[in-house]
Amino acid sequence: MVYINSNPIAQAPRQFGLQDISDCMNAEEVIEKLGLGSYSEVPLAGFPTHKGIRDDLGNGIAVVGKGYHLAQPADVIRRVEPIAENLGATFDQFAFLDEGRRFFLRCKMPREIDVVTSKGKDVQEARFSTIGGVDASTRETHSLDVYRQVCETE
Repeated sequence: MVYINSNPIAQAPRQFGLQDISDCMNAEEVIEKLGLGSYSEVPLAGFPTHKGIRDDLGNGIAVVGKGYHLAQPADVIRRVEPIAENLGATFDQFAFLDEGRRFFLRCKMPREIDVVTSKGKDVQEARFSTIGGVDASTRETHSLDVYRQVCETE
């Protein structure tokens, strides 16, 4: 629990674990479905070189240096949208991690990839993922991955 202005902040409920966002057609629908609001920065009494971060539910989630620039999760989702569109990907799953200090966003690619092996073709899927955070421990990272969920050798 983070103490901001010398008062403990009660934790409001946050849904953790993977959330299905595959029915969302754009970033604004994802943001609305997740109920994401704005995170805020608050001064810390007695610590002029630091500030507190509160999530959109009012939970104190981090203490960061005064120079830290807060990355709003909704803004990260909006930045991902044109990348996903260019890849032909669609929103798939979202999750908050580490008590809400980090988050994960996955987009599904439009088709499978056939990889030729010594035993024939192996069907694999591609995905575009983003990990971000609001506590300065995680830099916004985007990755394009190929993975084999179940071996489907032809």
